Amino acid sequence: MGDFQWIFFDCMETLVDLTQLPAQKDYALWAFQGSGREDFWEGFEEFFCHYQLVKKTMGEEFPQFQEHEISRGFERVIRLKAPDAPGARISAIRDGLCRNFWTNYVAKCYVQDEVKMVLRQLVQDYQLGVVSNFTVMNGIEELLKKNGIDQYFRFVITSVKEGWRKPHPRIYQAALERARVAPESVLFVGDDFECDYAGPGRLGFRTLLLDRSDRFLHVPARVRNFPELLALAKPGEKGRML
Repeated sequence: MGDFQWIFFDCMETLVDLTQLPAQKDYALWAFQGSGREDFWEGFEEFFCHYQLVKKTMGEEFPQFQEHEISRGFERVIRLKAPDAPGARISAIRDGLCRNFWTNYVAKCYVQDEVKMVLRQLVQDYQLGVVSNFTVMNGIEELLKKNGIDQYFRFVITSVKEGWRKPHPRIYQAALERARVAPESVLFVGDDFECDYAGPGRLGFRTLLLDRSDRFLHVPARVRNFPELLALAKPGEKGRML
């Protein structure tokens, strides 16, 4: 299928894993519990009710796949409770929720040793980039650096900066423009079937699904772990794994 020079990686659950795979309620709890702002609501259940309502209304209000920074949602949650609260108070509560969420999120993130080993070898033959959905500004960059793998990537493209999340074509196009290559020159690797396999595949990328749990046995281009990816990209077969 021809040569490629770049590998674009998804980040979360591909490069960086979580000790606890969160549900929507967990995301809300990580922001609320320990924030020092709990007494603004009658309790977590009220906060979570408002949190769910904001997610629903924002999903209906904005175009599909449009991305927003997490602080924007938290501010709406606060205004549901107290629409006439002074702006300074709303900002203080919002910032407390954001800080608490991020502290809890970062504490649950880690990178497997096998991922680090494979990246060290891939970077010798390929240029690497990250294309990730995320709602915390500069969050992916911080996670990569904190876990000691940021040096392997030429750039990081995130939905919160681009304004569109995968599988919207604009975020993939932003990555191609940054790399200055055509999609045929890129292998896209990630764990999400639609965002990392089907979506970029429709735009002409070569795609490889990371399927650690064997959920997509019907997908022809899949690996179960990072060492399998390395085996496909071994010297002498560079750019011809698919």
